[in-house]
Amino acid sequence: QVFFSGLHQKKNMHQAAKILKIFDEAEIPVIALKGLVIRELYPIPELRTMVDADLLVRKQDLERVREIVLNEGYVEISTEAEHHLVFRHDKYMNVEIHWQLSNDEYLKKELSFEKEIWKNAVRIDAAGEKCLSLCNEDMVVYLCAHMATHIAYTGFKLRQICDLVLLTEKEGWRIDWKKTAEISKASGLEKIVHTLFKLSSRLFKMSVPQAIEELSTVDEATLNFLAEYAFTGKTPEVEKEILGDTLKGYISILFPVKSNIPEEYSYGKRNALLLPVAWAHRIGTQILKNNSSITRKIDQANKIADAEGKKRNLLKKLEL
Repeated sequence: QVFFSGLHQKKNMHQAAKILKIFDEAEIPVIALKGLVIRELYPIPELRTMVDADLLVRKQDLERVREIVLNEGYVEISTEAEHHLVFRHDKYMNVEIHWQLSNDEYLKKELSFEKEIWKNAVRIDAAGEKCLSLCNEDMVVYLCAHMATHIAYTGFKLRQICDLVLLTEKEGWRIDWKKTAEISKASGLEKIVHTLFKLSSRLFKMSVPQAIEELSTVDEATLNFLAEYAFTGKTPEVEKEILGDTLKGYISILFPVKSNIPEEYSYGKRNALLLPVAWAHRIGTQILKNNSSITRKIDQANKIADAEGKKRNLLKKLEL
């Protein structure tokens, strides 16, 4: 599986290089983001898996970029995102074209470095082609901001911590950590940046730079929660499949609408004021009958509520 995954990544990188070369020949500045840059820090770059290639362009170049990508056989996917376009190909990974890094939809913070992002960008090789990258200081804060979004919304994975660890350990001697701390503060991200570095230290024995150490504090419970989250890729104690629509299903079973109330609790149908009484009556009766199905659903609903409460508390602690 690792072998074939590596081959797939090689094929994707060849295609990414082709896209970058076309942009370069068209004199369209592009900043490669996340995996396209970080993969080069891995001992074997192909082991840093990617599902899409993230590229940042200037907004005034957006239509030219869209035309180029479409001409390469990609199809634009309709999304609700207001900060990037997504293009799909039958043979290669998706291409995401960004024109800004701050995303009010998910992270209510403004990345302070974004105003001078092009000025601070550095020239690199990505996928074997020349392009731009965020400078190391901006990259550190951006990786943390991106992880903050995943913690809050879409799932947090160990690979994202590995990216931060490798950037710190391999490029740390080049990084101005005082400047990085200043950018973190200016972006209102000092708490999450400090926490993610402390988590990286716990998981991988990484040394935390003094300027980052002095940014904030974090308690053991928060680190424990995040460590479990990183290893499972989901909210601790709750299976992903019992979230979302399934939770709505449990609610509908535990608290059915009037028309679905069983006949033995029909007084709830006849009088809306008695509906809550009928719900309680039915749940209590099923528990006394040791109905494992409804008891399991109640337990699962309680787990969801408990874990979501912990997650809300985590986001509050991280000031997200």
